[in-house]
Amino acid sequence: MTIELRGMEQLLSELSRLENPKYLEKKALEAGAEHLRSKIEENAPNKTGFLKERIEKSEVKNGEIEVGPGKDAFYGHFLEFGTSKMSAQPFMAPTFEKEKSTIERKMADEIRKGLRL
Repeated sequence: MTIELRGMEQLLSELSRLENPKYLEKKALEAGAEHLRSKIEENAPNKTGFLKERIEKSEVKNGEIEVGPGKDAFYGHFLEFGTSKMSAQPFMAPTFEKEKSTIERKMADEIRKGLRL
């Protein structure tokens, strides 16, 4: 399989002239993660509201950012994946799949803003 990326040379050229390309990467990741965080919050089970209030995004580290329940709402992972005594009630993965194209668009918009395209 061959994949052709058009405009990649121009993009790499634009990125190389930036003083701090990591800043642009960080802004793009944060924009995508914030959108995902808000959508997961909307779709989280709402028995008491505790879990919904604790959907967080981490700081960017090594070009990655995490989105999901905070440490005090760790049981959100049990809901997502299930346990030996409880069926899974996924809310994070389905939200990500549904929002993937919007997340990509928001990240691309941040990069365009940073490059002033």
